[in-house]
Amino acid sequence: MQNWLWLLSLFLLMGCSSNQHDLYFPQGEQEVLGLQAFQSCGHENYQVLKEGQAGPYDHALIECGEHPR
Repeated sequence: MQNWLWLLSLFLLMGCSSNQHDLYFPQGEQEVLGLQAFQSCGHENYQVLKEGQAGPYDHALIECGEHPR
């Protein structure tokens, strides 16, 4: 069930993204975990970053205070 909800949310997120920003998931599975962490700590509307910048996973962990670096 969670996988289905994740796919639906990803589809909606892609549909809502503008032409100026691309979804950028360089770390694969860690990106999914980062998004879940981001949502669980209260940040539902995270910024979709341009390719080459820190991915949503890094941003999520920084916002939640869990970044390893």
